[in-house]
Amino acid sequence: MGYGPFRDYPCLVGRTLVLAALLSLVAAVAATAAPVDDYQAVYADWRDGGITPCRFSEGELTNARAVASENPDDAYSGFPDDVDTELVRRRSGACAGRTPDSARDSSRLRAIRIVSVRGRGRASRERVVLKNTSRRTVDIGRATLRSSSRAKARLPRSVELRAGRSVTVAVGCARGKRRATVTRSAVYLCSRRALFADRGDFARLVDPTGIAVSQRGYGTRRRVARF
Repeated sequence: MGYGPFRDYPCLVGRTLVLAALLSLVAAVAATAAPVDDYQAVYADWRDGGITPCRFSEGELTNARAVASENPDDAYSGFPDDVDTELVRRRSGACAGRTPDSARDSSRLRAIRIVSVRGRGRASRERVVLKNTSRRTVDIGRATLRSSSRAKARLPRSVELRAGRSVTVAVGCARGKRRATVTRSAVYLCSRRALFADRGDFARLVDPTGIAVSQRGYGTRRRVARF
């Protein structure tokens, strides 16, 4: 037991050390707030069946990997290895032209999905079916369909797709027409050139601001990342 003015010294030292530790912890959490957020987002996606290909940016994946390396619970979970695999995909260029979810979520076309692609044959035979997965009508006018060769065809202005509905986008012209045409069941882009490669390709839907919102492949490119 201590005496005089130093009798509480051990207690004071203990409290000081605890306070210092708490301050250090707070500082560490503050410094890694963004990485922890990225980790939680990537981990939640992983738990739902694996990391969605090309969904996250390289920065988000790097942050998730750094946090996972410090978390003992992840040591044998397989999560760090799957993050590494996705980082390799992102760095290899396999996600070129893809936009992270954070950007796609800001697009007015974020609910539009490519549900099928028929790309073999001339332009008159090429078809892409789009579906509005939201509960509101979406104007898909001036959006662009692109292929792996960067060939593109633009939809005409003011094309509305009602909630839950699908529309067939034909690359060629409607019968007897020489310009883009919109009917009740289809949109004809009236391109004279085929947009897709016969052996295999992918269709990518890009909104008027340049954000890629959906992609789907077929043939030799059927395994291309879908979103």
